[in-house]
Amino acid sequence: YQITDQFIFRCGVESLKKVKSLVAPTKLETMPFKDIATVLENYLQPRKRLVIAEQTKFVAITQKNGESSGDFLARLREAARFCEFANLKTVADPEAHKTGLLVS
Repeated sequence: YQITDQFIFRCGVESLKKVKSLVAPTKLETMPFKDIATVLENYLQPRKRLVIAEQTKFVAITQKNGESSGDFLARLREAARFCEFANLKTVADPEAHKTGLLVS
């Protein structure tokens, strides 16, 4: 609990408010630091994106009026980062992939 006390002391007012809201209803002062660290790590981890939603957004992208080809390509590349298109190449039957019935 000494580490917890040091953390609270050095945290800063705004950060302390945020951490307290993350651990509520538990009182921050009563938590071991390893539990606080776990809560913070879970909060700061990037969220897993829903791949089918990212693919749907990608397909809907169109070039805007006056947008250069380079800018359009950059937007497509950025959107494709989360689509996992490479995984589609390894599927033997695309219809089975859509339904979740993968063929080995």
